[in-house]
Amino acid sequence: MIPARRFVNEESGMTLALALIMIVLIGVMGAGLLTFVNRNMNTVIEENRGQRAFEVADAGIAAAERQLESDCIGDSACRTGYDDDGDDGNSDDDLLVGSGRRPDPEQPRR
Repeated sequence: MIPARRFVNEESGMTLALALIMIVLIGVMGAGLLTFVNRNMNTVIEENRGQRAFEVADAGIAAAERQLESDCIGDSACRTGYDDDGDDGNSDDDLLVGSGRRPDPEQPRR
């Protein structure tokens, strides 16, 4: 039988045990880093999709505004096509389409 003091004093197997512990630690740290990077990348991808959708919607609004303005160029009766001229008390009904300004209050309404 091998005395217990011999196991305490002998260090021949310690190198292998330390190497295995280091390999496991490096593997766990690498897996944690990969998980962090993957979550961060997915967050960036979702943010880019949201930004792209916002820009497409904004471009659609700008295109619709340009279309509305081009429909009214040189046509004074065009305003009735976009505004019912019904006075419901809403001040937004008094806006001129395409001009961005309010009509002259001294001028009678059509």
